[in-house]
Amino acid sequence: MKLITLILIVFSGINLVNAQSHTNIMDSLAKSITLTEFYEIKARLDSSPLPPYNLKLERDLDFGYRQAILEFDYNALASPQSYSLPIRFLAIVKNDTIIFGRLEETDFQGHFSNRRDFRRLDDKLTEFVNAYNEFYETNISNDFLIRQLTKYIYFSFGCGYGCVDKPRQARQMIRYVKWNRRRKIDSWLVNPNPELKAYAIWGIKRLEKKGKPPTDFEKKIINHLMEQNTLIYNCSCCLGGLQTPLKKLLN
Repeated sequence: MKLITLILIVFSGINLVNAQSHTNIMDSLAKSITLTEFYEIKARLDSSPLPPYNLKLERDLDFGYRQAILEFDYNALASPQSYSLPIRFLAIVKNDTIIFGRLEETDFQGHFSNRRDFRRLDDKLTEFVNAYNEFYETNISNDFLIRQLTKYIYFSFGCGYGCVDKPRQARQMIRYVKWNRRRKIDSWLVNPNPELKAYAIWGIKRLEKKGKPPTDFEKKIINHLMEQNTLIYNCSCCLGGLQTPLKKLLN
């Protein structure tokens, strides 16, 4: 009985250290004002022999804004109580300044257990949203922009071992094309999420092959997106986590 009690006390102590370390790491990272500063703070904190990133995706959005998505593990406090802490970082950036930042602690399946929005400059977000609404003829809000740019979506029409499965968005787009749901497709074309834009272009190209040519507005948006040629998060058969320029992906 005494041995069991001792073991419980030891493990409770380790869990307390781990919880404190979680908080300390999140607190330190949340002080970042710029993307460069985030990388510098991470480098100072990290004592891990693990690769620096499980995922690092930085890409252009519209009007000089950028998006950063990073997933990495900490083997924190290189000590007998060390542990792996998966963290996901998402940011909208303008001129290196973080105008929205989010940190998520995740489990091994990528589900977050603790979320912290640590920086939100609504004046800069509003500038982005106003320019976006004018060009794309939308009426989105700051909150909608954030929701769409913090979604994890793969572009793929053959995902999983043996190409037997497709992401939910791929199955939806196939149905939209089959039923000629043009308004649904166009809503994805003007969505801030780059992967949804890519699915929409795929759908419009399939409709064109069925004898339904794109509208002038669709042509305008597609030409803009092809010229922008941002990276799309995609997978191909068993190869996940690919980053492919839009032109290469769709052509």
